[in-house]
Amino acid sequence: MDAPATDLEAQLRQLAAILARLVSAARELTPAPATFWHGVARESYDTALREVESGLTQAIEATQLAQRSTLLALVEELRA
Repeated sequence: MDAPATDLEAQLRQLAAILARLVSAARELTPAPATFWHGVARESYDTALREVESGLTQAIEATQLAQRSTLLALVEELRA
């Protein structure tokens, strides 16, 4: 296997590790909705929770896309 393919395989492993950490963070850092907050505090909490979830979801999706792109590049490299 040549250097570009080896580099792509290393990149794929790194992306898999990053994705695992992001999924774990999404599971651990997004608590269930809190029913004990009221009024402005509740609105602020809910907004912050949605933003954290949204940011993690976007990061997970971007990492998954990078994985797919890297895998396609690796397949093309191995065919060459």
